[in-house]
Order: sequence, then C-alpha cells, then structure tokens
Amino acid sequence: METALTNESDLRSSMEILIAEDNEATSRLIDKTLVRAGFRPARASTGAETIEIIMRNPETLVLLDYRLPDMTAKQIIYQLGQTHSVAPFIVMTGEGDERIAVEMMKLGARDYVIKDGDFLEFLPQVVKRVTTQLATEAELRQTRAKLKDSERILLSLLSNLHGMAYRGHIDDERKMSFVSEGSIELIGYGPSDLTGERSISYIDLIHRNDRDMVLSIIRSAVKQLCPFQITYRLQCVNGYEKWVLEKGDGIFSPEGEFLAVEGFITDITDRKKAEEEIRRKNDELLATQNELRDINMHLEGKVRERTIQIERMLKQKEDFISQLAHDLRSPLTPLVALVPMLGKGPEHARDGEILDVIGRNVQYMKNLVEKTVQLAAINSSKVELNIRKVNFSKVLADVIRRKSHNFSERSITIKNKIDRKIIIPADDLLIMEVLDNLISNAVKFMPPEGGTLTFDAQLDDKFSTISVRDSGIGLTGEQASRIFEEFYKVDESRHELGSAGLGLAICSRIMKKHGGKIWVESEGLGKGTTFYLSFPVCVDQAEEFVLSVEQALGIRREGSSMFVGKGGP
Repeated sequence: METALTNESDLRSSMEILIAEDNEATSRLIDKTLVRAGFRPARASTGAETIEIIMRNPETLVLLDYRLPDMTAKQIIYQLGQTHSVAPFIVMTGEGDERIAVEMMKLGARDYVIKDGDFLEFLPQVVKRVTTQLATEAELRQTRAKLKDSERILLSLLSNLHGMAYRGHIDDERKMSFVSEGSIELIGYGPSDLTGERSISYIDLIHRNDRDMVLSIIRSAVKQLCPFQITYRLQCVNGYEKWVLEKGDGIFSPEGEFLAVEGFITDITDRKKAEEEIRRKNDELLATQNELRDINMHLEGKVRERTIQIERMLKQKEDFISQLAHDLRSPLTPLVALVPMLGKGPEHARDGEILDVIGRNVQYMKNLVEKTVQLAAINSSKVELNIRKVNFSKVLADVIRRKSHNFSERSITIKNKIDRKIIIPADDLLIMEVLDNLISNAVKFMPPEGGTLTFDAQLDDKFSTISVRDSGIGLTGEQASRIFEEFYKVDESRHELGSAGLGLAICSRIMKKHGGKIWVESEGLGKGTTFYLSFPVCVDQAEEFVLSVEQALGIRREGSSMFVGKGGP
C-alpha cells in the first residue's frame, strides 16, 4: 500500500479477498454477504485454484475452508510456505474441533470461523477486523520504512555537514566561539548571531526542560575525558521547536588543560516524529493483538460449547433410535405371532394368501427394525466387545452346520481350507454374525444350478486374512465400491423383503470394532465374488509364524545364537 487508507470504505474496496469454498451454495452466500458489507471478493473451489490466485497476489486475504476437495487448509499453507507466498487467511470449517482451531492459529490464521447457522451474521465483522489489522500493519511497515529512509538521509546530511558544527564553552550560557553556516538552516540564526560579545546565548535556545540535562551530560563527559551524545529540543528563530542530536568531545591542550568543546548538532525532528509514530502504531497493534486474544478465548469457548452440543445431539440420536425400536417392536411382536394363525381357515383360502403377504411384510419390518437397532448398537462408543482367543475354524464350522439345509436346497458345494490352528482375537458371537451375513449373501446370489463356496486363510506376522469366495453372479466396479453402504442393495429390482440392506454395513462396523477390516473383490458380472476379513494375529500365533519361517529357511536357535543350515556353529 503506497498511501495510507483514508476511510473504511477505501479499506474495504482496496483489499483483495478470496473465498476458498467448494460448496457452491455456501460460497455464493458468503459472496453476497461480503458484497453487502462493502467488500468485493473473488471465489475459488479447490486448493489448486486457491494457490494459483495467491501466487499472483500474495496480499490477498483468504477465507479458507478447512477441507477442500483436493487438499486441506494445512496442506495449502504448507505449499504456499515453500514458495514464500503465504497470504493472510481466515479459516472456515464446519467441524467444531478445538485442536483444528489451535493448529491453524499456530500456522498463522488471523481468525477461525465455525460455519454454523449464524456464522454469516458475524463474518463481515471478522473480515473487517482482520482487514483493519492488515492495514495497520501495512502502515506500520510504511512508517518503519520511512524511519529507515530518514536515518539514511541523516547520515547523508552529516557526511555533507548539513547541520551546525561548533566550538564553544561549558559555562552556564554555553557561549560559542565558532558556529558553521549550517546554523541558519538548523535554527534560523547565523554565525554572527551566536558568536561575539553581543551574541545570543546558546543555552537560551535549548528547551528550558532540557537545559540542566544538557549541561550535566557535557560536563560529566569532559570530566571523564570521553565523547558525548545528547538528544534535546531547540527553539528556532521563528518559535518552531526542533529535536536535535548533538555529538561532541572535549578539546585539551598538550598539557592537558581544557580548552573548549567541539561538536556537531543536526536536526532529527523527522526521526523523532517517526519514532513517535512507530510507538503509536505499536500501541495500536498491541491493542489489536489483545482484542484478537480476547476473540480467540471467546472462540475457544464457542468451540467447547459446540462440541458439547454435538455430543448431546449424538446422545439424543442414540436415544431416539432405541425408543423407535421399542415403539415399533412392541406392536410387531403379536402381529408376527397372530397373522399366520388368521390365514389357516379353509373357508378363507384367498384371505390366507393376503395374510401371508401381510405376514411377510410385517416380518420384513421387524427385520429392518432389528437390523437398524443392531447397527446403532455397534456404532455406539459405549459398546464393549467380549474379546477372547477364538478358533476361527470351529466358529466357521458351527455356521456352516447351521446353514447346511440352505446348501442342500441350492446345490452348493462347500470347500473349507481354513487351518484349524488359526486363532483370532475376537468376539465370537459377532464374528458368527459376520460369517452368517456373508454366507447368506453368497447363497442368495448363486445361479439356479448351484455353485461352490470356498473358505481359505492366509497368515503373516501381523494379520490373519480370511477369504470367502463364491461362484455366484459377481459384481460391477460400482457395486463393489458401494456394497458396504447402509441400505444399499446390489439388485434393487428383486424387491427382497428378506433383506434390509444393512447386513454388510453391520459386517463393516463389526470388523472396525475388532481393529480389522473387510473388503470385496470381483472380476466382474458372472465371475463370482470374494470377501476378505483381516484380523490382527494373536501374539503366540505371530511367534509360531516366525518359527515356521525360520524352519523353512533352515534356521535353528541355541540360546541367544542363531545358525543357518545343517552345520553347527
């Protein structure tokens, strides 16, 4: 900024503002709000576009969304830092997280705005406060630049004797025996006015509050045989007051007798004014920093308050789901029991078909409620798993045995290649739920002529990976990417009342609770599907794996020593 801003309107219109927000609706609302407040913002929707604009104009004030599609605010600031093009920024986020606020303020954020329901009301005040602070800082830089320039000029003046050189005494009147022509420019009096019998006393030109200090410093320096430097005020011929810098030293005869004081007096009024201006700007900046600190403290309180509100809403959601399940399950239970009985009368054959449809729909509603409750329970942070060492082969055998009639009806061949020694840390009831869902899905999507369902396992030093591979209808790439979403069904056209679309979502949550993961692979439609379950291995099983690898490599141990091959040490 080459000139100081004269009013608030100039400040708002001159400041380049960029809205970095990927949500088009939110970006437009912010734009309209700032335009009404007198600003003229630009907009960007990605991190790359934001960086490009800032590189062109690093002075741009950025309203930076914490999460853009291609990068976070932290990554944007890091990349800009690599090119020394970091612009001032205000972080905007929908996440009420104190850690994010603290982290971004440490990275240089001017402020931190949570995009809640009323953030557009106070956003213009935040932007105005930051732009005012930036303008104050720019003026301070300008003032400091002026001060440096003034000092440079002062050095140039001194080198060319722009000022008054003198020779005088240290009596109470500071009588001068010699002054240079520079006295005219300095104080408006010529050499003849300041020297001679009828001359003006130099002490009378010094500000009355500075006279004793000036004489004391000069006399003390002469006594100690050292040079002196004094800053004081002078009254010029026209009554104008100047700040001067006097540098001098005592002059002595070869015998050590004091003769006079010689020195140079120069005008430093501009420098003093600049220093005063800097002090004033520093005071303003300190006041602004104190204001920002108060705002930050208020913001931290707001973040804590929002966090408590979110936790309360999550608790309300859990209570709502539980209550919903209770209210729906109560009337459904007698319906499930009574509806089949109502359709058994021989004189009402058609009624029986209708009631059968009603019964299947009621059963579907009951299944949906139970699956929803199960999903909510697994999502709850209060659920604790009953983790113990589980023989996976035994759990699988139990599930296969319960499902044997399904395999017989659909002509499905089971191939179980699971090693009976594989042990996993798990809640066996939940793992049975996962296997039951995977097997039910495999059976459901087998071709009419039947197929094969293969179970296998791989073990390394960190994970046990179980595979469930079927020869069914397979999946497309899109289906595979969405199959673990809640309520997603691979074939919506089948309208299956037996499926709520929550089974695989429940499987995914269960695996995450176990510290493992589940994923699916398929080469395409008609080529079957393979589900993978990955569990952390038990410590003793990991040691057994390492020993088996050593044996395969011919490694044997004796105490703390290890030998390879058949030979001894």
